[in-house]
Amino acid sequence: MQVYKFTSSSRHNRFINYSLLFTIYLLLITAIFLSFSRSALLALAIVILLNCFIVFLRHRSLSPIIYHLSFIILITTILSIILFPALKVRILTTSTHEVASVVERAQGFNESWKIFKDNKWLGGGAGNYTAYLQKIDPTRQPWEYQPVHNVGLLFLAEMGVVGLVLLFFVIVSFITSHISHINSERLKDYKIKRFFVSYVLCPMSYVVLAFFDHYLISSYTGLVLTGIFFGLAFRGTREVVPNSSTAD
Repeated sequence: MQVYKFTSSSRHNRFINYSLLFTIYLLLITAIFLSFSRSALLALAIVILLNCFIVFLRHRSLSPIIYHLSFIILITTILSIILFPALKVRILTTSTHEVASVVERAQGFNESWKIFKDNKWLGGGAGNYTAYLQKIDPTRQPWEYQPVHNVGLLFLAEMGVVGLVLLFFVIVSFITSHISHINSERLKDYKIKRFFVSYVLCPMSYVVLAFFDHYLISSYTGLVLTGIFFGLAFRGTREVVPNSSTAD
């Protein structure tokens, strides 16, 4: 959404817009491909579809989408050809290491549920997942203790039912606070669409990453990325949800 908003600015001519668009897509897609992360590749596919949908909502035309898709398909095709052997191993999960990785993640899901059942209400404590895992199974090697690769299960195991309920109220309060200031009679159609994009469509790619990994809440980098992502996603709601003092 931010890529399109920047490159579609009227301050630049069309050649500069498309040059910037191609450069940004090249950097982003190359970085994701080189990470060889299956969850990142899946999130990338969702973001591509999301971006095309946003472009269509804004212009009610397929012609701008063609430019976006042409750049994306070109870059993706070239990178897929160059990195095909490594991508094949990651996607098909046929190698011994990939099978072991899948088995370990499935085992992590069971372990997280066990930790949750042992600390159902208050959880094991924020950031204490690996410490608690070592407590219940001290026979492993140090590098084998790692958080479950699922943000929801990790949060539930560390914070428990009480933490989940508090998080729910925080999210509901945040959304309610914004919605309560909306004057639907004064909102234009494109602003309503932007509001829908920010609250429904944009979080979809984040949910994909959160479902297959833990770093979004288990590391400082992940927390920063989470803040930046939702900051950019909800930035457009400043126009959708005007200040109550200026709404009249």
